[in-house]
Amino acid sequence: MENETVVERVIREQKEKKAKNRKIGLIVLGVLLVIGFIGSRFDKGGKKINEDKAVDTTVSAPFRFNKDSVFALMKKDNLFTLSKLELGKDSILHIWLKDYDAGENAPFYYDTAYHLTDGGLIKEIELYKGKKKISSYGLITEANNKEFREHITESGHCYEVDEAIKAKLNDPDSYEFIKGKYYTELDGMYEVDCEFRAKNAFNATITNIAKAEVFKDGTVLSVKIGE
Repeated sequence: MENETVVERVIREQKEKKAKNRKIGLIVLGVLLVIGFIGSRFDKGGKKINEDKAVDTTVSAPFRFNKDSVFALMKKDNLFTLSKLELGKDSILHIWLKDYDAGENAPFYYDTAYHLTDGGLIKEIELYKGKKKISSYGLITEANNKEFREHITESGHCYEVDEAIKAKLNDPDSYEFIKGKYYTELDGMYEVDCEFRAKNAFNATITNIAKAEVFKDGTVLSVKIGE
């Protein structure tokens, strides 16, 4: 340009070069985004992925590969023989077994052996027999257990169960807890078995057993004594 000093010309040329490089960079970025978008719709073989049926589209390709590898190992496991497994879009893994002897422990086993819930892809493993859920284990169960453990001691002593038992006794003040234990049931419920001593209608102190159904927040649904 006329009347432009050498310094001014150098500065102008540098600005023009930067502007040109910025435009090129934006164009390249746009092309990469388009390629990435198209690639996400197809598998490695070039086949279009059906997003309504393919749960794999919800996770990254590396994690998807790891998931498939783990599932393949699970199917070869001889401790529990899988007949079917399905990972739902709710991140819950549904499994079915060929043999259900001691099968209620399968969800816990698979999570412990294969670290299914550690990666965040799976939050719960549910075991089914037909359409009936037999047992479950995972992050949901552990969260429920954590809440329930606030209401029960390691010895199985639950204050809410104590009060429910006392309400059925002839002499509530004679109640004495001996020992107890609890079992995780489905849908956030727990069975609490309690051994205790108390006086009966004849004023004799006897030992008895109670079974209570308890919600995770400690609310007692029902209690049965001596059955």
